[in-house]
Amino acid sequence: MEGIAEGNGRLYERKTGRLIFDGHFEYNRYSGYGTYYKLLDHEDGSISNEIRYQGYFLNNQYNGFGIQYDYKNGHYYVCYIGGFKENEYSGYGYCFTYEPGYYDGPGWESAFQDEDNRKFLITAKLQVRHIIMDVEDKKHVMLRYKGMFRNNKYNGEGTLYNISEEGKYYVEHEGHFVDNEYDQQ
Repeated sequence: MEGIAEGNGRLYERKTGRLIFDGHFEYNRYSGYGTYYKLLDHEDGSISNEIRYQGYFLNNQYNGFGIQYDYKNGHYYVCYIGGFKENEYSGYGYCFTYEPGYYDGPGWESAFQDEDNRKFLITAKLQVRHIIMDVEDKKHVMLRYKGMFRNNKYNGEGTLYNISEEGKYYVEHEGHFVDNEYDQQ
């Protein structure tokens, strides 16, 4: 059909020519594997076009395995690696945060050393190896939570990590979570 985006392709913003999406389309919608880009305003007044999400889409929404990126305090970093359903974290995943200052705990690289989730992580590493190595300030990105997600919240079995006032990394809670809260039962 003429005028309908089908198959692999790229979508550019008409006014500026900036790349918005690079991947698979089905009937004018992002579906299948692709990369979504977003403009970032930097503190120095400059603007850059950066990857916001890389992974699987269904009907213009993040669905399936993906990697989400964020920009905080002037730094671009991986904030989530895992499952998505209708643009929300769903299923098994790793949540990261950017923490200024150096700390002695595992960062995003630690996710790739998790022996319990080897198959999941091999998939993740293969898909992000060409991007993830370029993320700025890796030593400041902290693994915040690993485990099950539902509706963008910690739900199910997982481990929540934190940093003490002295800068020491530790396990805050391990076990069952319900809507981001540790279930002590």
